[in-house]
Amino acid sequence: MDTNQPTSRALALTPDETGRFLKAVSHLPQARDRAICRLLLHTGLRTSEIIALNTHRVHQKVVHVPAVKTPVRVVTITNEAALTDLSAVLDEREPGSRIVRPLFVTHAGERMSAPMVVGLIRRTAQHAGIKVGPTTLRHTYRETLVRGETSPDVVAERMGHAPALT
Repeated sequence: MDTNQPTSRALALTPDETGRFLKAVSHLPQARDRAICRLLLHTGLRTSEIIALNTHRVHQKVVHVPAVKTPVRVVTITNEAALTDLSAVLDEREPGSRIVRPLFVTHAGERMSAPMVVGLIRRTAQHAGIKVGPTTLRHTYRETLVRGETSPDVVAERMGHAPALT
């Protein structure tokens, strides 16, 4: 095995690393970028789910996420900073428009791609002195739920997995 190759890290962030990451997020100039980082960390959404979101699927503190095995997964956003940034992203759109549009777009108005989101997370983490990607943020959310003694079925539901069968 070549030890010079970077290793992937899908473990959860420690509380100290989470704090450093969030501090780096707070310095990002665009609400879009802050919202993406905070949603990944505080909801456990996958990168594919973030980039697939459309404006009509966001309703106050709830996001309706298209799911693979079910028609839609309802994700409640409880983090106030994530809600503030998400609101700012929506405010940049035409008010009251019910047209289906990508929620997170580039400066040219195109839907963001997975590599763009991965790059955003990696650059932000680098500013925090850590080396992680979006999957680590998802795992951090899961670990937060587990540490909070959330039942396994609720953890599975919030992560978009089928509940464990016993």
